[in-house]
Amino acid sequence: GFEEAGCVGVELKIRFARGGGEGGERERLRSSSGLVLKFGLSGSATEGMGGVEVGLELSKLLGSTNGRDKLFRVFQYLMRIVRGSQPKGALLTQRALVVERVLSTSRQTFRLLKWVNVIAKQFTPVVSAAPVVDVLDAAADLCICLFFMFDNLSWLAKATIIKGSGAGFMRRAARFWVAHTVFNVLSQGINIYLIELKRRTLLRSKLSHISLEDEAELRRLRRNQILRGIETIRSSCDTPVSWSLSQYPPNQLSPVLTGSLGVVSSLIGVYQQWPKPA
Repeated sequence: GFEEAGCVGVELKIRFARGGGEGGERERLRSSSGLVLKFGLSGSATEGMGGVEVGLELSKLLGSTNGRDKLFRVFQYLMRIVRGSQPKGALLTQRALVVERVLSTSRQTFRLLKWVNVIAKQFTPVVSAAPVVDVLDAAADLCICLFFMFDNLSWLAKATIIKGSGAGFMRRAARFWVAHTVFNVLSQGINIYLIELKRRTLLRSKLSHISLEDEAELRRLRRNQILRGIETIRSSCDTPVSWSLSQYPPNQLSPVLTGSLGVVSSLIGVYQQWPKPA
């Protein structure tokens, strides 16, 4: 630690003042003490800066609507796991259900008018690798837009602003969520396959010599593959969760199963929303 490094430096300075050891030995000890002190200072500074950076990134995450939504979602599905793992009627089960419902309603307020963002996204031109990807992405966007619309209607019905059943609107919204996850998994899978074909083509064409630019392109493609693979896992976890939500309570899946899958997809969502370093 830094204190130990400081003690070593003081002890060595005392030895130098007393004239102990040969000239070469004194120089070697002086260099060693300097290195120890340097590493002690740099290690403490690095840990401090790392903590500050994490704190700033966390504050940025909490400052965004999507970031707060993903964090709330983690705790919501954790409460579902707790609720499903306890006997029915237990005090802990009742408390977990109350917290889960509060978080669910809070997250609905975060999703108000999000369908407007989905529509606005369609006016931004995006270059894709294949027409089938465009079709799948358009279908996924349409489904998630309808999900947000019915989800907003569910919130309005719960707030008694409009007539209707909030649970009924949510079941209809969840059906569009199911379709969105399926289309998204198919789109990401095709994109991963096309990226792999591009990587192999580049490797075959540059078999004799790979330049620095080619290495950077290969790293970019590989990272793109990993990110799309993570998105595929997230949507795959959300498919059973959304399907269960679209059913009436007797036909819904186990709370432990949907809670576990929801926690996994929520943590992936937090990772995707985490502020990237500049």
